[in-house]
This record gives sequence, C-alpha cells and structure tokens, in this order.
Amino acid sequence: MTTTAMRPRKAATQTSPASAARRTTWVVRLSQVGLVVLWLAAWDLTVRSGVLAPVLAKSPMDSWRYIMEATVSGELFTNLGATMIAVIIAWVLAGVLGVCAGIAVGLLPTVERVISPFMDAVNAMPRIALAPLFIVVFGITTTAKVAVAATLVFFIVFSGSRAGVRSTDAELLRLSTVLGAKPHQIFAKVLSGSPITASHRPRRQRS
Repeated sequence: MTTTAMRPRKAATQTSPASAARRTTWVVRLSQVGLVVLWLAAWDLTVRSGVLAPVLAKSPMDSWRYIMEATVSGELFTNLGATMIAVIIAWVLAGVLGVCAGIAVGLLPTVERVISPFMDAVNAMPRIALAPLFIVVFGITTTAKVAVAATLVFFIVFSGSRAGVRSTDAELLRLSTVLGAKPHQIFAKVLSGSPITASHRPRRQRS
C-alpha cells in the first residue's frame, strides 16, 4: 500500500520541472505582450496629449493606416526598392574600399601610426551627424543615402581586414620568403587567408 501510494507522488515530482518551465515560458510571453501593449498605449497617449507635434509623430493607428494605403497603392514597394538599391550599392562600395584600405594599413605600420588618430576620430563620430552634410553636398538623392550607409559599413570592414592581416602567422611569412615566394604570392596565399588559417590553427593543435 505504501509503495503504491508513493508512485503517483514520484511521477508528480518528475513532471514538476516541465510544468515549471511551461509556466515560466507563459509568464515571459505574456510579459512581452504586455510590454508591447504598454508601449503602444504610451505612444498613442503621447501623440494625443500633444507632447509630440503631429508633424513629428503619428499615432499607431495613423501609422498602420498609412502602411496599408502605401501597400495598396504600391508606394511602399517603390520606396523599399529604392532603399534596397542604396543599401546594396553602399555595401559593395564600402566593402571593396574597406578591404583594400584595411589590408594596406595592415601591411604598412608607419602609415597606420600616421592615420590611426584620424580614423578613430571619424569612426567615433555619430553617423547621423554626417547626414545633413551629405544632404547639403549631394541633395536628397540616392547618393546621399549611399554615402551615409557606406560610412557605417566601411569602418567595420576596414577593422576586420586590418585585424586579419595582423593575425598572420610570422612563421608562415618567413617560411614563404625562404621558399622564394614572390610578394604577390605571399599576399594571395598567406595574407588573404590569414583569418581562415587562424581559425583552423587551434583545431590542429588539439588534434
């Protein structure tokens, strides 16, 4: 009788962690939904009370109404296409320039010491602060959008390329030179693949 009475209690004890996990999940999801509702209510209240001018901010219903109207009229897809074109152009342009500049600076330590303070100062500048300058220079055109986006991508790619050149194993460089590799061969075979070499090196050591 005692063994039979203990079995249900043991089963209940085993399922309690799963039940607790489900309850925690429900609490998290409901809390997230509540935060979204609270944010929308605060947004709507701020607009309706006049804290923000209607020119600067619209209510959630006004925003949703505009999205639906723009979708039906095709304006949304036209603007989205123009934005994506600017993003692609900026990504390709900044990627090429960032890789070339990063590799060049990584190979020339003296040049890096000269331009490093200026690059750090420009990189620390908020990109939104450059938007008015680009608008004055290029106007409200795709070129201004490309310029703003390119400044974001360039420094990310530049830093990654410079770090990749720095991480090149010095022994590989010396061995390539001893074996008679030309500068362009060292660049193509060793420097270009240095990040991949560095990522695989710990695996070879462990094996």
